[in-house]
Amino acid sequence: MPSLMERLPDELVLKLMILLEPKEICRFSATCTRFRRVAQEPAIFRHVSFRNCCWITREGLSSFLSQFGASIASLSLRHCHRIGGNVFSKHRSVLKSLEELDIIGCAFTLEDVVKSVAGLQSLVSVKMDAYISSRNNWSHTSDTTRERFVSTIARLHSLVVHYQSRDASVFMNHMLMEAQDRAQLTSYTAVFDLVSCTVRALSKFEHLNSLEVFLPRGSCLSAASNIKLVPKYVPNSCKLSKFGWSSTIVHQVVPRTFPTAFPFGETLRSLRLARSGLDDSVCSVIAVGAFELEELDLSFTHVTSDGLVEMSTGKIAGLKKLWLGNTWLFHERSGAPSVDGLSHVLEKATCLLTLDISGQCPCSLLVEVVLHLLASQKDLRELSIPPGLFVSEGAFSHVVSNLSKISCFSVIGKEGSASGHPSIVSDELFADISKWKHVKRLSLSCIQHMRSSVGLVSVTQHCYCLRELYVKDIGLAGHSSTLASLAEALKHCRQLEIFCLQQKYFNFSPHFADGLSTCTNLKFCRLNLVDGRVESQSVLRVLENCTCLMGFALFSGMKKAAGKRLMKCARSMCGDKVLLYFEVEDLKQFQDTERWSLTKIFLMTGTWII
Repeated sequence: MPSLMERLPDELVLKLMILLEPKEICRFSATCTRFRRVAQEPAIFRHVSFRNCCWITREGLSSFLSQFGASIASLSLRHCHRIGGNVFSKHRSVLKSLEELDIIGCAFTLEDVVKSVAGLQSLVSVKMDAYISSRNNWSHTSDTTRERFVSTIARLHSLVVHYQSRDASVFMNHMLMEAQDRAQLTSYTAVFDLVSCTVRALSKFEHLNSLEVFLPRGSCLSAASNIKLVPKYVPNSCKLSKFGWSSTIVHQVVPRTFPTAFPFGETLRSLRLARSGLDDSVCSVIAVGAFELEELDLSFTHVTSDGLVEMSTGKIAGLKKLWLGNTWLFHERSGAPSVDGLSHVLEKATCLLTLDISGQCPCSLLVEVVLHLLASQKDLRELSIPPGLFVSEGAFSHVVSNLSKISCFSVIGKEGSASGHPSIVSDELFADISKWKHVKRLSLSCIQHMRSSVGLVSVTQHCYCLRELYVKDIGLAGHSSTLASLAEALKHCRQLEIFCLQQKYFNFSPHFADGLSTCTNLKFCRLNLVDGRVESQSVLRVLENCTCLMGFALFSGMKKAAGKRLMKCARSMCGDKVLLYFEVEDLKQFQDTERWSLTKIFLMTGTWII
């Protein structure tokens, strides 16, 4: 009697195979002649994702493109760090249908990207790094290749660029300037770019409706003031549907005023101004605006409770994502703690999927008000809160039952907060979190007092879907005595893929290595152990046992000689399948390639968020 799979028609088998990863499709097609024949259908490889596939090589990708490249419309190679060079050049004639390409986190330099992407006639969306190797000079690129690259940019509708150097930023913006007269670009995102170059390069992009710029370090005081350049150089800024203007600097000193005459139109749906240093003026713009926002990010700004009250009079009922982390929940004049603004906003925005009110230090008298507001947000998927909400035992229990859809949860305190503000997390909180069976990401940051760490073990035992764990500065002055059970907690994280730890006085001991080594699915690991001891054998044991590891970064006070010996042993053990970065006592990187590896690990894990 034929099996169930044998009785399935080819049409259903085809739909099933479309849902599989490329590696799984290859294995599935090798089971029998019929499935191999079905695997040859062009529809299967129309959307291909090799994201985070550390096993794929340039030779393997080249062979795959030669066989199936003609049917590929979307290709993602994000964080495939073994892919680089001029890998696409010889397949230009095959990749006739390629429309979307994602090569962020690969080993491409900007020179490689210019040579590879230039000439792909059907491309409309590119996500890339802009990194110029110190061993090569982009100015040596031939005029023909550069003209083909400009032609490719002119055809793009969407462009995302992670800039890794000043030279790369200057070169890319020069290419944009050359392409602007014939450009079709509608969406542009620049990470760590030069502001003046970017805005001027977009002066003739008539179709642009999405603009996001993330400024480099040192731009904190010019972040808000440079927004004034946008109406001058972006011709249709009144038609933007998405606008982001952020800085990488966390602490802002001088509040800046948002230009009230900024020409936002009815099409605006996303406004992201984190770390821009803006004051309540941005709330006034939102209050009188004709647009209906769906995403709003005011994290690390000088917005006060009074500003939020004014903002609540605007069209914010449709908000789905709201970030207010480390804003000023105080009255502007009196300086007294207040949640009036937050209360007004949450009462009107009842359909939130993401809410961040972390980093706050609310008065204990206001805790009940905040918890009541949270309990009414039943559609929340991502929630970030301050530790000050857990002064009383079981204060969070009645909220948990209503927030049953949470998948990402963070408890993030304010760095350097005064001791007078409560920053306590008890085991009762962890017991409550354990009831959320579908939590995939957990972040614990800047919590001065944890009564014990036993509750953390309970979370990892019950939250079997946990994929990402971030821990930063837990305990008084960041002391690690409250993290004694971290190794035990890690032993239950069988599905953990990303682990980031930033902790003072924490030792990379054999006991900790035993716990981390049980995370067999771990892909990215970043450890910042300031003033902590690191045992080389423990590090090597983790690298040996975590067979899925793709990126490993270690920051410690290790001596330079010991760090070099550890790096040499780690390289001989892992080869080129794992991105390795070790920063030792003198804070000097060993090679330029190591600095590049570090940047990619930051991008892959997103650790700058916390």
